[in-house]
Amino acid sequence: MKDDQIRIRFTWQPKKTTRDGILANYLKTSPVLSDREQMIQTARMCWLPIALSQAGNCPSDALEILAKRSIQELHEQIQRIARSIDLINDEEFLKYPMPVEDENEPVSFESKPKNIGDFDMF
Repeated sequence: MKDDQIRIRFTWQPKKTTRDGILANYLKTSPVLSDREQMIQTARMCWLPIALSQAGNCPSDALEILAKRSIQELHEQIQRIARSIDLINDEEFLKYPMPVEDENEPVSFESKPKNIGDFDMF
């Protein structure tokens, strides 16, 4: 590894019957992208504009374009999720989703579920 590179190794081995196991299986068996590429693209979509903004070395016009692209991709993902579980007609929810309490805290579905039945589905 070169001195100017950052290495991240990620190993995730959830039990097959858990929510994370089902997700891991979905990612591994996707015909569209490798599981690695899906993870990288998701991280870029969610976190790259914030990382570049905090680093302070991205021109504001380029950062704005990138942020808008990420937001558009997130909107598209919201639509995919809504269509896949038939929420596409729930316009009220799609228009006014739950507010973000702390924009600096990453979303976690495992450690601190908030409401939504505390995710007691498994």
